[in-house]
Amino acid sequence: MTELLLYPILASVLVAIVCGVMGPLTLLRHNTYAAGAISHACFAGLGAARYCTVVFGLGWLSPMAGALLVAIG
Repeated sequence: MTELLLYPILASVLVAIVCGVMGPLTLLRHNTYAAGAISHACFAGLGAARYCTVVFGLGWLSPMAGALLVAIG
């Protein structure tokens, strides 16, 4: 049972550390609108990557790659 929960707990701790650092920096630099826009655009990247995988058979295009491409773009 502990092996099953080890990775999710470790991932949540790492995400908490990153969000704890980036959250105040985003607020202090007044980048909240840009952060919100990028995070909402990533949802479109997730959907587009999944659509391309199912319809066009692009097995190499994962949803994470789609979100990353949209966030960088």
